[in-house]
Amino acid sequence: MKKRDKFHIQVGMSAGTAADGTAADGTAAVGTAADGAATACIAPSGIATDGAAEDGTTAAGTTPAGATAGTAVSIVDSAAAASTIGKRSAHTIKKWAKEEMPRERFVSKGAESLSNAELLAIILRCGTREKNAIELAREILERSQDSLQQLRRFSLEEFSSIKGVGIGKALSIMAAFELSRRAETEVYDGLQILSSSDAARVIAPLLRDLQHEECWVIYLNRANRVIAKERHSSGGVAATVMDAKLIVRRALAKLASGLIIIHNHPSGNRLPGSEDKQMTRRLSKAAEVCDLVLVDHLIVAGNTYYSFRDEGGI
Repeated sequence: MKKRDKFHIQVGMSAGTAADGTAADGTAAVGTAADGAATACIAPSGIATDGAAEDGTTAAGTTPAGATAGTAVSIVDSAAAASTIGKRSAHTIKKWAKEEMPRERFVSKGAESLSNAELLAIILRCGTREKNAIELAREILERSQDSLQQLRRFSLEEFSSIKGVGIGKALSIMAAFELSRRAETEVYDGLQILSSSDAARVIAPLLRDLQHEECWVIYLNRANRVIAKERHSSGGVAATVMDAKLIVRRALAKLASGLIIIHNHPSGNRLPGSEDKQMTRRLSKAAEVCDLVLVDHLIVAGNTYYSFRDEGGI
């Protein structure tokens, strides 16, 4: 046997021993670079499938092709580093007892048995090399000061700025919040609006977390039952357009008898400004001319709202 071949075998055994004590189970592999130099690619069992490398990336890279085989120490160091990653993977979710795993607990005990972090971890599905899914979920919640109300206001950029949360995970979280909003505001056929709180329940969840102003309209029949709801306009931080003629035209096209205008104040101040009051009067007059009724005008500000009808402004 040539000395060079012998050296390669020894390097392979060293790398394997550093990883888990043996080279027979395939956890340590020694490759050959293009220029003949020895390279090490360590892949401890479980790295690609559990929390240590749940994103599908390889656990340990190879020695650059330009490195020489004479630096056996660097190969052993790589093996030792991979061994450390392997030990860390022992603490990932897949190593937990089944009754402690979030998904299994969800199935056996119901969603109410899980913490916010555990529910968020199910949405994330996996963590990173350094953190399992629950640890990553806890970090995300810390960014929002453990407030789900604040978390659902996060933009795509804010989510993506958290290490380990790429666009895919960010979109999954945002989609879950959006479905929740739509479920809250889902209008079934014939829903009757009997008070300002009924109207707020239909639209407010869509507006309270926005950082810009939007105007929505609810169209009603003579029995105050909902015909349709739609966004009328979207504006800036301080204002949005309310076109009285267009709103009335849309109401007539839908054969509506009444309408409710709802817009938001991102500042959190629910009280109407002078422009809000003027627009309400203008809409009320325009609706009356066309045999329509402006039933109410609501201003949504976070979890509260202002009703012109309740306050005697209509």
